[in-house]
Amino acid sequence: MSLEKKGNCWMKLILGGDSAVGKTTLVENFVYRDLGEQYKSTIGINIMSKKMDFPQWNSKIEFAIYDLGGQEIYKEVRRKYYLGASAGFLVYDVTNPKSFANIREWYREIISIEPNILLVLVANKIDLEKDRKISTQQGDALAQELGVQYIETSALNRDIVDEAFSTLAVLYIMRKTKVTQDEVKIKTGWVY
Repeated sequence: MSLEKKGNCWMKLILGGDSAVGKTTLVENFVYRDLGEQYKSTIGINIMSKKMDFPQWNSKIEFAIYDLGGQEIYKEVRRKYYLGASAGFLVYDVTNPKSFANIREWYREIISIEPNILLVLVANKIDLEKDRKISTQQGDALAQELGVQYIETSALNRDIVDEAFSTLAVLYIMRKTKVTQDEVKIKTGWVY
């Protein structure tokens, strides 16, 4: 299937990462465009959906987004929700070194259930520049080690959040349709 053909894709997307790294805020900004004022820890799982259009390819992707609680007590519950996932974000907080160190465990946990899942490493909270403890270079090195793409976001910035989800969608389209990076560059101007 080429990029020129019409297509509607459904993508089960999971979010993995420690509690309080901003997964829920990231998703709520993408889906609802409305951010709550107070932090709410996800209890178990929160499921949301949203469609994205890619008119340049006559395609749409419908995300079924599974925001999974990051606390250890939900580990067994999370494993059930990984089944059938097409893609996922591994999210850490750039101001929290422990959340960064735990990404390898999140990666292992997810690929033990879905070994062919498309994962993207997401460095969140880049708006907190003064408090940043994990550099771009460290994030990029970890992404290379894990063999995944790397994105930096601020869950509070709608444009960056949309770009993160768009990037994941394009990577998914590339994988699903065997599209080359050159074709994506020509159609979008995006560079991966």
